[in-house]
Amino acid sequence: METINPYVFPGLPFTATVKTIETKACRIFKVPVNKLWMKTRKRPYVQARWFVSYFLYRHNDCSQSSIAHAHSFKPCTMNYAIKQLEILFETDRDLKKKYELFEDGLLTN
Repeated sequence: METINPYVFPGLPFTATVKTIETKACRIFKVPVNKLWMKTRKRPYVQARWFVSYFLYRHNDCSQSSIAHAHSFKPCTMNYAIKQLEILFETDRDLKKKYELFEDGLLTN
């Protein structure tokens, strides 16, 4: 798997590179960073990928297709992930709290 250049996603603050975002999501879900984008349906991996994708989409004006192509996924997969996470935020309070902690940690650094 190829590495992602932090300049692929315009608008990222200097302290929050893609690597920083991925590392923080992996810490929350206890997933190894080098296996984050591995194609699996295990919940911790999926939710960590969702957090990274959702953060890039919301805070960096990245299109869903650019996020998907950077990680070798189809654009419809990113569309599904972002919509699914928004739905889960309405029903799963614990997941929403995890995301808020994740987001606050990245935006305050």
